[in-house]
Amino acid sequence: MYSFIYFPVISVLTERDIPATHWEKVFDGKLAEASLAAARAADVYDAVRAPTHKDFQRYADIQSALACHEDAEEFYRKAHKTIRQEKSLLRVESTRNAAWQAFFHARLSTAQMCFRRVREDAEASPERKMEALLGEIFVVHEIGVPSVVCELIEELADACLAHPDARWIALVHAVVADITVQNQLRTAEVLNDHVYWRSGMHEHASRSGRDVLAELATAAASRGAPEIPIVQMRLAYLERLSQLASGRASAMTDIKTHLGWSHVNGIHDYQRAVRLEVALAAVIAHAAHAAESVLEPLREGLRGAGSRRWQLEYLYCMAKACRLQGRNDESLDYFGRYALRAMQTLRAESSAFAPSGAPQNRMHAPTDDVSARLPARYRRAYSYLMEHLDQRDLSVREVAAVIGVTERALQAAFKTHLGISPTEVIRKRRMERIRGELLAGNGGHTSVIDAASKWGVTNRSTLINGYRRQFQEAPSETLSR
Repeated sequence: MYSFIYFPVISVLTERDIPATHWEKVFDGKLAEASLAAARAADVYDAVRAPTHKDFQRYADIQSALACHEDAEEFYRKAHKTIRQEKSLLRVESTRNAAWQAFFHARLSTAQMCFRRVREDAEASPERKMEALLGEIFVVHEIGVPSVVCELIEELADACLAHPDARWIALVHAVVADITVQNQLRTAEVLNDHVYWRSGMHEHASRSGRDVLAELATAAASRGAPEIPIVQMRLAYLERLSQLASGRASAMTDIKTHLGWSHVNGIHDYQRAVRLEVALAAVIAHAAHAAESVLEPLREGLRGAGSRRWQLEYLYCMAKACRLQGRNDESLDYFGRYALRAMQTLRAESSAFAPSGAPQNRMHAPTDDVSARLPARYRRAYSYLMEHLDQRDLSVREVAAVIGVTERALQAAFKTHLGISPTEVIRKRRMERIRGELLAGNGGHTSVIDAASKWGVTNRSTLINGYRRQFQEAPSETLSR
């Protein structure tokens, strides 16, 4: 995922009062140095000062960027424990952290759900909402739905143009430019049999006709948006990538320098993404040997790795490179494996990504973001809770008994990891299910009372007040859309 390189910058821009030494190292692309400094600040054995939740969070973010996911998860937990008394902050931060963790593990439906919850949370800061928008853009682009990407980009552009920190404009401009280059690569005629991407790339222009890229470039110039070196490094690489795709072989010199930088800084997931991008560009330029050479270090990752999204690009590029060299049997073998993996991925994603606003089945999706944030034992409690949402007499005592813990333990676990109680989870999920029923409409035969009763809500006052508090409108307003 090309987006790995933007995460450290996003992490810096969303934090207020961040130490200058940290953001300078991140912006300069010295991520290994930033990691060491963040580790010292988060050292719990330092007797001089106790680390804050921001220290833990900062270190966890850097570890996520460096693909040290176990360390990241541990320090996210420490951050959550430090802020457990601040209910709204814990809810927003734990959801945000779960979103990025899911994203880095390619659990894209979970990531999208988490990012969306942050965007919709009234207590989330403007920076967190912009971060969540960026995250959702990365997810939707990764699964290949460009029309939705355009809508989200326009919303993000409005938000960053209104923000006082012009660095957001520089960042978002780079992301939009990056996505533009990614789309240009994948819509090249040479790649017309890249069915996984082509199945969603039939439309990649803004429906409003708005030129967001030019708009952001103008705003960055007029407001004197400072350059972010690591972002400029990515943009310079993208220029070389486009040159390579157009047949300029000399661009490989600078591209190799960029690969070397990612290796030195330990950004291995990003380095893999770059290799795949370069292979695609080389295939477009009919430079088969260059494509195969840049992919060689990834070959070992195919063995025993399970189904990973990056393998799609690898198998496809190898199929094309072999074809260009006349190695037709090898090409057919690679393409067959690519086609099988593409279908497996599309099937998995079609079941995981339900249309926004669609009514939910009684069973909750296994990719639910709340489940992702709970310890294993309490995921069982959450599963039971979701399976029995339609039972009006569902109680915390019943849920606790099912998994063999006390009510107090269940309450504490939910508040520690989610920032809300089990009762609040029940209320929120019921309101979401009711909203889904109302938006679906069922041909005009659904009533507010029927939808509420289906999900265990029979008190009119509870329904109206809870629904309005959660969605800022009455159920009847939703139904009338």
